[in-house]
Amino acid sequence: MYQVLARKYRPLTFDDVVGQKHIVQTLKKAITEKRVAHAYLFCGPRGIGKTSMARILAKAMNCETGVTVNPCNSCSLCREITAGSAIDVLEIDAASNRGIEEIRALRENVTLRPSRARYKVYIIDEVHMLTPDAFNALLKTLEEPPEDVIFILATTAPEKIMLTILSRCQRFDFHPLTEGEIAGRIKEIAKKEGVEIDQAAVDRIVDFSSGSLRDGLSVLDQLIVFSPDNRITEQQVRSLLGLVEGKTIDEMLSLCLEGKTAGAISLLHQLLQEGKDAGVLLGELVKKLRDIGFRKLGEPGPVSEKEKFLKGFENLGLEKILEAISLVVEYREKMRRESTPLVLLEILFLKLTVLLTSGEKSKQVVAEKVEEEKQKEETETGGLWAEPKEENRKAQPEKSSVDVKERKKEEEKKPETAPLTDDIAKMWNTILSEVKEKNKTVEACLREAQLDKVENRVIYLSYNPRFSFHRSMIERPHNRKLVEKIVENVLGPGYRLAITTQGSPGKSLLEQEEVKDVINFFQGEVVELEE
Repeated sequence: MYQVLARKYRPLTFDDVVGQKHIVQTLKKAITEKRVAHAYLFCGPRGIGKTSMARILAKAMNCETGVTVNPCNSCSLCREITAGSAIDVLEIDAASNRGIEEIRALRENVTLRPSRARYKVYIIDEVHMLTPDAFNALLKTLEEPPEDVIFILATTAPEKIMLTILSRCQRFDFHPLTEGEIAGRIKEIAKKEGVEIDQAAVDRIVDFSSGSLRDGLSVLDQLIVFSPDNRITEQQVRSLLGLVEGKTIDEMLSLCLEGKTAGAISLLHQLLQEGKDAGVLLGELVKKLRDIGFRKLGEPGPVSEKEKFLKGFENLGLEKILEAISLVVEYREKMRRESTPLVLLEILFLKLTVLLTSGEKSKQVVAEKVEEEKQKEETETGGLWAEPKEENRKAQPEKSSVDVKERKKEEEKKPETAPLTDDIAKMWNTILSEVKEKNKTVEACLREAQLDKVENRVIYLSYNPRFSFHRSMIERPHNRKLVEKIVENVLGPGYRLAITTQGSPGKSLLEQEEVKDVINFFQGEVVELEE
């Protein structure tokens, strides 16, 4: 019967173990100096050699040639332990034997002496799956086992193990294997199997395996069968694993950056229809954003020199890139628990578009629009803040002091209405900074607003119709209260916000075209209205 590569090339001695030199060195010294503990805890991600190390330790303690750091692997005991059939070396899966009854049976068997070996070794895999009662039943035996018994507990989640158990074991933390270690082992095994593999294909396998050699070998196993001519190419790896082309990820992020949510979601649907895995797709997005982040820091990052950096992201701050990465990672975790992942993916791309289009690029656009409106208003009003030209001054008749006093009285009666000055604009930036310290999301939504005017201590803000989400966020009572409180701290008491949508001044909420469109689309009925 065919034996998979992960089992066929499983390490048989300490020297065969890939990586984990710190653990190998410690265990070898403990065996040489006869300081082997009665209980060990092997922690670390899956597929990096925890169970293999446990078997090697069991062979080292029970080899027929004697206790040694180099078990012979040829005696009957070594062969049985390697095959997992040794009577005195018991491998228990805690995920399927997690109850108190199984642990009670273990406690009864511990008192029996080994039948053939020097030491009876219990290897309990995924030990964190034991119930609290089972852990408590194991405690006493784990603390004072017979002299000829060794416990080796393995887990991928040490934080779930009771502290009373942890304190009774010598703990070893296994490190995820480096890309170079996995790549070297894959090429070595491929050569032994008589298969030629391209370096680009190796890189894709290593990237997919995420530090797990077993995962990498499982992929290699499939590719050997998948490749028709004993040659593995990068394209074959992408086809088998459902990986998305780098240029497609670039296109998807560019659509989000340009605010083209419909295009990004359409491309998403196309990829899913082609059979691409949603989890793999989000993983590719994270890697692409990570590479962009490295470039923002001036680092080359783990990316091919031939790959072009997305120029559109040059105007986007590093903070936005990091927020985008966090958002994608968050939704990747949510997908594992959600029964309708497509809806989650669509929401993710909506949020990505909002996040990326509220960056430095949109700030510049908003600033340009504000300046344009200021210039337009100054032209129409004759420039309230402009000094009259010298010839106009001479042409104007001199006014008496009585006229001046009358004019001042009239001006005092007029409402405080004027375009925003540079000083007020600077103060508004201070307001945005203080809002950001309290709530980054509120600040991002507030930054998309256009400052129209200040009148009677009312700050008039307007939003482009496409930023209706941003407006709704600011209009939430607790968010509005937060902003108005900070405004008062900066500008003084009595200020409040008035928020409108551009293109619909003076209209009530139900009269606005975008609101009408939503009601008509959903054939909705207005039950309650709050302006």
